[in-house]
Amino acid sequence: NAQNKLPMFFEAQNWLEVLRADCIADEFKYNLIVKSGGDDYQRLDALKAAGIKLILPMNYPAAWDLSDAYSETAIPLSAMLHWEAAPSNAELVRRAGIPFALTSDAVKEPGKFWEAIRKTIKAGLPESELIKAFTETPAEWIGASDIIGGLQPGKIANFFISTDSISVEQMGILETWVQGQRYIHDAGIQQDIRGTYT
Repeated sequence: NAQNKLPMFFEAQNWLEVLRADCIADEFKYNLIVKSGGDDYQRLDALKAAGIKLILPMNYPAAWDLSDAYSETAIPLSAMLHWEAAPSNAELVRRAGIPFALTSDAVKEPGKFWEAIRKTIKAGLPESELIKAFTETPAEWIGASDIIGGLQPGKIANFFISTDSISVEQMGILETWVQGQRYIHDAGIQQDIRGTYT
């Protein structure tokens, strides 16, 4: 009971469970943050009215093998529609004005994480909003904006330096900084930028 003022996290499998969680939050006056199932685009109006903060997953469904006619009939239309719409979920939630953060939870392979990021950007979410949903927004929700979530003096330095924008497939990571500690990943691709500039 002493911790009721802190944010509470609830994991839901679909938009209906998100709304059920909201009913619990309303009844007990909880400050609730819900990790959704990624199908929020199906009921944006109801989720907006509920005023819930959402954590959106990025484990998008893989394409099916439709090489034979029998397998095509075994896949429900709703599953195929979700496969197509899932990468657009974050952008549709953003357009609806619902506060959201992103999570890489359930994305098991590291390469799939970057693939999911690029799918999300390609589906319409601006890169700046994607970065904010991984950094500033979660820090703000847990009341830790003064120490994490951005690159300002006095905050813990957790960031990476890349060769290009995260939306570019050939992007490589040069360095990772964790709590101010530098880790060099690939010194071979760093360029010497010393020189005389105007």
